[in-house]
Amino acid sequence: VIVPAQSTLTGLSFPDAEHGWAVGHDATILATRDHGRRWTLQHFDAEGGKALLNVFFTDALKGYAVGTFGLFLVTDDGGNTWTELDAPAIRGESLHFNALTKLADGNLLLVGEAGMLGISSDGATWERLQSPYEGSFFGVVPFGAKGAIAYGLRGNVYRTDDPRTGAWTAVDLQSKQSVFGAT
Repeated sequence: VIVPAQSTLTGLSFPDAEHGWAVGHDATILATRDHGRRWTLQHFDAEGGKALLNVFFTDALKGYAVGTFGLFLVTDDGGNTWTELDAPAIRGESLHFNALTKLADGNLLLVGEAGMLGISSDGATWERLQSPYEGSFFGVVPFGAKGAIAYGLRGNVYRTDDPRTGAWTAVDLQSKQSVFGAT
């Protein structure tokens, strides 16, 4: 499929079979409304020097795109307009945000470099969480009724039944290979 951008793409989200978004370098955001057959450019900033690393849509209208140096964009209209999130609790240090997911209880969980963990119940107000790890988390998946599994650099994986409690358990992979994806 030909897309209207030449930037490296790094993340993809399809909240349903028709609507999808891809993000990448140069803060690129592409959208499709026809199962990925045709894509349109919704956002691009080659001068800003930032990359979007992950995108997550809760439905065909509400989405989040996160990336390097604290870049965090949100949309409520399917990407027709994107705005920077005002969330100093998580954006204050300009850390790289690597992944975002929705937990089974509806909370959104953000992970990134330097053990970054952020949580939100509404997507607008964010709280920085205590992290069990000071290295980079590259991704996160929901686990159980409220929990998550976060994974990243040098085989570091941590599990929690509720990230708000701060109680995380290390998962021994018996490997020092970095983990970049999980299901």
